[in-house]
Amino acid sequence: MAIGTIFRHFPTKADLLAAIMKDTLAGLAERTAAPDATLFGVFTDLVAEAAAKRSVIDLLPGLEVAEPIARFHAVVAGLLARAQQAGEVRPEIGADEVMALLVAVCQGALRGGWSPPLQRDTLAIVFAGLRPGEGVVPGS
Repeated sequence: MAIGTIFRHFPTKADLLAAIMKDTLAGLAERTAAPDATLFGVFTDLVAEAAAKRSVIDLLPGLEVAEPIARFHAVVAGLLARAQQAGEVRPEIGADEVMALLVAVCQGALRGGWSPPLQRDTLAIVFAGLRPGEGVVPGS
């Protein structure tokens, strides 16, 4: 694709970044909505992706991505509900807490230096806190 074509479709850098982010979030929601997706699998995949790709998250302030983020939140809430029904996640944990953990861990991976062992160990700590009978109960 020639640069002129890009500028005709995306007159500003913000328009281009918004389109990239919307496409990324739509693909992410599609992948995580797969019948075989699990909450812990999604966490693991996203942290590995964040560490490997070092995405454009820091360039996003002010972009209109609320709708794709809301769709992704809904998919994560569905994964959480399935995990809770299966007894894999504490019933008192909500989708907002899971999203906050996911964003925080992926943001850490974006900063660099997250080797596979560090990813594995960090996720083990997060997962232990989500599982019933492990870690600290929220609000206690």
